[in-house]
This record gives sequence, C-alpha cells and structure tokens, in this order.
Amino acid sequence: MSDIAIMVNTPLGIKCISYLDVMTDNLFQSYINRGFNLRDDAIITKEQRDLDPLTCNPDGTFVTEGNIDNWFNLN
Repeated sequence: MSDIAIMVNTPLGIKCISYLDVMTDNLFQSYINRGFNLRDDAIITKEQRDLDPLTCNPDGTFVTEGNIDNWFNLN
C-alpha cells in the first residue's frame, strides 16, 4: 500500500500533484509492465472529487470513503 504526495509551491500557493505526473517515462514503464495503461488511470481529478467529497474527523481521519475507486492492484 502506498500514498505519495508531491507539493509544489506556485505563485498562487501550494498545489498538490500526483507523483505519477512527475515520474520519468522509464520508471512509469515498470507500472505499465504491472498493469497500468495510462497515468490518468490512477488519478482522481478535482472535478471527480468535488462530485463525491470525503468527510474527515477533526483529527484528519476519514468519516466516509466516498464512491470513487481509490485502489489499483498491480500484477
């Protein structure tokens, strides 16, 4: 199980992006070899999340899991 966040400091403030967007094509090839097709296959867009928001407790743990698939099994 893995969760990696990449934070970029922009003139408009901090923005989170997927580490799939910053990995090299050579590294991504190893993911293709294990079942990925496109980088976007594992990215939940802001628009998707806005339609299915998550709720958190004050301590940051999730109250709801939402309805979007958020898991990708590698073979």
